[in-house]
Amino acid sequence: NRFTYQTSNQKIYAGGDAVTGPATAAEAMGIAKTAAEAIDLALTGERRFSKLFYKFDYKNEVPLKPEGGSNTKPKKLPVKERVTNFQEVLSGYSGEQALREAVRCLRCDVKSCRK
Repeated sequence: NRFTYQTSNQKIYAGGDAVTGPATAAEAMGIAKTAAEAIDLALTGERRFSKLFYKFDYKNEVPLKPEGGSNTKPKKLPVKERVTNFQEVLSGYSGEQALREAVRCLRCDVKSCRK
């Protein structure tokens, strides 16, 4: 069923590349969300799935003064230490750095849009 992603076996739902063929992760997540809503309705008999998510208002406008400052650099393993091992060179962001980066993004910092 292309609206619920239920297969011919009523107990099985399909999603992701099994349904669309090769596609993006975002498309797979969208299908998964739709299937999860159909599964929740089938199990509970109620349309309550939308209550799990915040509602956001987006304007298709670029702010004149975006929030945030310069970009955050992840921690790097010094060159001398890279030569003698197979450790990751970039360690990624800490929680604080990730939040700072999200504020820099024009769409990621949606906390001010929550209703």
